[in-house]
Amino acid sequence: MKKGFKQYIALTLALGLLIPSVSFGAPKIEYGKFIVGGKTQKIALANVSVDSAPLTVSSGEVPPLVIDSRTLVPVKLVTEKLGAQISWNSKTEEVTIKKSDKTIVLKINSSTAKVNGKSKTLPDKVSPIIVNSRTMVPLKFIADEFSLTVNYNAANNSTNLISKSGEHVNDALFPADTVVNTDDILGSLDLSGVTVVQNNSNNNSVDSNSNSNQLPIVDVDNIINTPQGSNNQVNTSNSLAKQVSYNLVQQNMDNEIFSITGTSGLSSSSFFLSDPERLVIDIQGAAINSSLDANKFYSNSAFIKEMNSYYHASENKLRITLKLKDDTKREEVQIKQNPASVDVTYKSQKPKNSNMTYSADRINSKFELRLLSSYNAPTVNFDMFSNIVELTIPSSVSNLQSEIRNVDDRNISSIEVINQGQDTKIKFKLKERVNYALTENGINSKIGIKFTKQNRTTPLIVVDAGHGAKDPGAVSGGSTEKELNLIISQKLSARLKQEGYEIITTRDTDVFIELVDRAAAANNSDADLFISIHHNAAGSSAANGIETLYYPSDDNKALAQIFHSEMLKTSGANDRKIIPRANLVVLNRTKMPAALLELGYMTNSSELANLKDDAYQNAMVEGIVKAVNRYFKGY
Repeated sequence: MKKGFKQYIALTLALGLLIPSVSFGAPKIEYGKFIVGGKTQKIALANVSVDSAPLTVSSGEVPPLVIDSRTLVPVKLVTEKLGAQISWNSKTEEVTIKKSDKTIVLKINSSTAKVNGKSKTLPDKVSPIIVNSRTMVPLKFIADEFSLTVNYNAANNSTNLISKSGEHVNDALFPADTVVNTDDILGSLDLSGVTVVQNNSNNNSVDSNSNSNQLPIVDVDNIINTPQGSNNQVNTSNSLAKQVSYNLVQQNMDNEIFSITGTSGLSSSSFFLSDPERLVIDIQGAAINSSLDANKFYSNSAFIKEMNSYYHASENKLRITLKLKDDTKREEVQIKQNPASVDVTYKSQKPKNSNMTYSADRINSKFELRLLSSYNAPTVNFDMFSNIVELTIPSSVSNLQSEIRNVDDRNISSIEVINQGQDTKIKFKLKERVNYALTENGINSKIGIKFTKQNRTTPLIVVDAGHGAKDPGAVSGGSTEKELNLIISQKLSARLKQEGYEIITTRDTDVFIELVDRAAAANNSDADLFISIHHNAAGSSAANGIETLYYPSDDNKALAQIFHSEMLKTSGANDRKIIPRANLVVLNRTKMPAALLELGYMTNSSELANLKDDAYQNAMVEGIVKAVNRYFKGY
């Protein structure tokens, strides 16, 4: 009796049977907007798993829902999880489910089903319905017909259906957020925004006097808004969570990229929310790097208002929510999943000032303005105290709207357009050691300005020894990459100091430094050059030689060519060419010219012997020093 009663109570709670005034403390309910009967309705999402494997919903599909206190699930999704076959008859609006010796026919808006040809009334007379062109069926009926055991977790408001042969593949709860595949971010499913209902109680006991219809609603961002710079993220010290970093880069005036960077094997899902407009990105097994803010405001971004992040320890999942500017359209935002990063690219379809462009490299950047007509007398002034270049032209030929853009590259902090009476002023806030030159004076209906970063009189170089401590890098023949990297780094630093350069090293001992912190150290010091030392490995022992990696840009490519040619001369190693790599953190997060040097293959026994040889190491270092001298001094 006790066992039967417990099963009844679990089934009642999980499948939405009405019982008098029962609610649990603070279950999390998320809502979405869906089309039912031709009308858009706000409907609660249901957390449902089958054999502990969450019902993951792909693009264009509908997640499990709670309608009129009853849980409905997409018939295709749940039956496929159970290994059943389904078919749809559009003329009769009937769906047929077949598994083993059972055939079930369900008809839309009918509370009667046919099971092996016999009529059967659905539990509570809940009929299948169409939601967003998808067939939804009562979860209780599915559980009954397929002899599923129901486990309900009141604290998480989640349901797990267990089959007789159930294999507990994944203990994570159903992620109601994975509703759109990243390859098709503009899917048909449009979830609404949700509000926060304050609940100060930590008591999860049953309250018989509470109203069962008043379920707390939690913001899907799962984040408490806090001032910029605060870090309210759940403890990310979990060893299962890989550290990721984020960065916003303006490619030009109307194109930005928000990049989330980690290690290879990064797996993400994403979807949009509305009211207000947001993009939510979930990354499995990841957490924000502890040195970065969990929340950040972007007052000068073209499309992001604010970034919030939250680490779900129970699911080992990071959720990043980008709150979008009011005028941002979803079709202007594209998400790309790379092996080690997630890139959110914004391209404005209606640029505010489409006749004004700015593009930057590591040394040089350029500004161009297309005028309505020829004008050959622009006024250009430089205020050395504020470090601002001010361009003044008549508004009648500039055709610009007032705006400010946060650029924050090596040369420019911001570009501001101000309309004052009959004149338009464009102010460029320069970084330190930046020169400018007028390249187009308006005669050809175009104004151009080139900005160039000047190296210090005594250049400052960051030498980065890759890997370290718990991260050994490549391991072969009893040697670790981290050890070889540090040896070369120490020798190189000493030689560069002898040549008169100022040196910063990311590590001098066997310690672990996050990739984002290596780049940050270089950027914070405003270094003139970044050199990262590494050694290679391959599945084939035949692979050998030197590779030089660079972030794809003209300035970086020129630098890589210099390093590569000089190292080949002094080492006599095999030439494996220079290689552009956009997704390496120490290359894409650094602002100055940067190169990553792969000095040889540890998996090749002959080359490993050279890499461990003191004389060969010194020859390699001399090649790097010659490259540095050639780059800075021209010899």
